[in-house]
Amino acid sequence: SLDDNKFKLLLPEITILEIRRIKPEKDEDLKKMYEEVMLKITDFSSITGKQIATSALSEIEDYLKNLYDKELTKNAKIWVLLEKIISHKNTEILPLNDQILLAAYKRGVEGKKPFVPGFLGINSQFTKNGNPSHDIQPDCIFVENIISFLKDKKGLELYFGTDDGDFYTTLAKEKLDPDLEKELKIKLYSTKLSELLSAAVGLKIVTKIPKAKKEEQNTYPVVGKVQVEEGEIDTSVNTGGVVKR
Repeated sequence: SLDDNKFKLLLPEITILEIRRIKPEKDEDLKKMYEEVMLKITDFSSITGKQIATSALSEIEDYLKNLYDKELTKNAKIWVLLEKIISHKNTEILPLNDQILLAAYKRGVEGKKPFVPGFLGINSQFTKNGNPSHDIQPDCIFVENIISFLKDKKGLELYFGTDDGDFYTTLAKEKLDPDLEKELKIKLYSTKLSELLSAAVGLKIVTKIPKAKKEEQNTYPVVGKVQVEEGEIDTSVNTGGVVKR
């Protein structure tokens, strides 16, 4: 871990900006999902013509509210952890500058991965013919931030992780674009953070899938739960990779 003082985490500034941007979006998405499910439950009778017992309806609503509160609490813990990582003494932030932004703009104009034609950025405006007038995309800034950092560095290896389809080749599913892989001189690519940490710094992550409690096996199957492997990379933010000597 970072507290062991054995390695530093290199964190592009654009990644921090993206993390802080999506926080309210994720919370709002969760709220909307909860409200939509609740609306469907309350409208059940009018849709199906069948009645739900008041006691059962109340129990379902309580269960959903409890589930919603748990997800909010979990999300809050994630944001706190991310902010601790950002401010950690062993986290080195790679700052943005005019050269990086200009390079990201050129990458978009040239249509180089991970640029996405027709992408509508936060501050983008579309012209009448449907083409974006602003071609600076966060993913392009991210790539140029990494390139800028590695430009004058020797003896470093880049371990790159993402499952964002914008970084993939159009010729094969879930395969990193070969031009991008060559440009960044990537040592290892994976969608699993656990695999990258194991290869880069020898950190082993043991995956444990908890067994469902007996009382949870009989709960209402309104919202399905998906077990996610520990170390799986979130699609919304690119980790960029692990760099080591």
